[in-house]
Amino acid sequence: MAKKNKKEQRKLEKQKAREAERQKQQKKGFSFSTIWTNQTNRLLIQFLLIILVFYLIWPSGIFQDYIVAPVSTLYAQASGLILKVFGYPVKAIGNSLSERNFSINIQNGCDGIEGLAIFYTAVLIFPTSWNNKMKGLLFGTLFLVLLNLFRIISLYLFKAHAPDLFEFMHVSVWQVLFIGLTLLALFYWIGWTNKQKLTHE
Repeated sequence: MAKKNKKEQRKLEKQKAREAERQKQQKKGFSFSTIWTNQTNRLLIQFLLIILVFYLIWPSGIFQDYIVAPVSTLYAQASGLILKVFGYPVKAIGNSLSERNFSINIQNGCDGIEGLAIFYTAVLIFPTSWNNKMKGLLFGTLFLVLLNLFRIISLYLFKAHAPDLFEFMHVSVWQVLFIGLTLLALFYWIGWTNKQKLTHE
């Protein structure tokens, strides 16, 4: 009982401190320092700056040749192996998957790198322990790589069995679904870190 009362007292003290800080910032008026001292604003600014840097680097020849191209090739090889297990006569050549009558290329937007960049950035700037961050990066990598493999294989199957739906699934469905599931995985990890924090208080 005494432990519970102490926890509640600490929470009240934290709330009072936050409220006092908020009132103090309101008195100062609008300035960059008042924006930066707000944790939500600070996280948003950091996130936007890092993502901006990513999109400045992303189209460069070095990034495309040494990151995008190898990743796309690995996805093609892995997807090809899985499809062969299910009896599809597919050939993986470079970043493309091909059959006798058609082929699909794994290019920018289908390599999953943008989703990983969003997830990694959010995890790295989130205020939690490095142990939690490492677990988050591992979880995000596994989840998004498997999700992207599923996306590529499903698009190949649409191309093979329902080619009229391929563009719709590729552009209208999977682009939105991939980002949506990336954010869902991120919120799941944030919820997990908050639970970890509460259990250690």
